Amino acid sequence: MPVRVPPERDRGPGFMADHSLRQDVTNTLRRRPGRIAVLRFPPDVPVPPLGPASGATLEAVIRTPEETSLVRDWEDPAVAARPDTARSGPYLAWSVPGKLDFELVGVLLELIRPLRAAGVPVLAISTFDTDWLLVDEARGPVAEAAWRSAGIEILDDDPVGPADPPVRERRDGDL
Repeated sequence: MPVRVPPERDRGPGFMADHSLRQDVTNTLRRRPGRIAVLRFPPDVPVPPLGPASGATLEAVIRTPEETSLVRDWEDPAVAARPDTARSGPYLAWSVPGKLDFELVGVLLELIRPLRAAGVPVLAISTFDTDWLLVDEARGPVAEAAWRSAGIEILDDDPVGPADPPVRERRDGDL
């Protein structure tokens, strides 16, 4: 089901969308490199600094009265196990390409629905520009198969799991 796009709003440079038509922004995901960890700290514990340009695919700090969650590169030494830290992962990440309008409705629903049908748990994180989906590394191939079966294209050359067989052009005389 296509996601309805509201009338155009100015989101700044780089935001390009033809809002005069219905657009389906849920038909493509971009596979991101690397593996991601999600850590839980007590709410009052300082977290390791993110640093200026770590090169990680995704980094985030989310603080609530109950906890502080940190999303970092799985290999980052700052996320090494500590007695006061719970660590989950590694996760693989996919994001919706481009910048999404804040008033889009149903983007995550349409991307998560195939995962639910395939029994794949997912963590969702939204940034100012787009939505990210994190899936346990062991279930990455199942997630991609579910998305492809639902008509969602996966952009990237780094396959998760076995590569698809090459596609051969049909020639005269082929059945």
